[in-house]
Amino acid sequence: MNTWQIVLLIIIAVLLAVLVALYFLGKRLQKKKDESDRQMEAASQTIPMLIIDKKK
Repeated sequence: MNTWQIVLLIIIAVLLAVLVALYFLGKRLQKKKDESDRQMEAASQTIPMLIIDKKK
């Protein structure tokens, strides 16, 4: 094998490892976001507001 082929294989392996790591990190962050959205929805409440407009 030539030197450039070995370097190319190493670069491809590193890029593949980074993509796999980002995939699993993204899945974990999506689960956290979904859980947070569920908690926000459960804790949300409607608040009636009385707004008085003072025109000059």
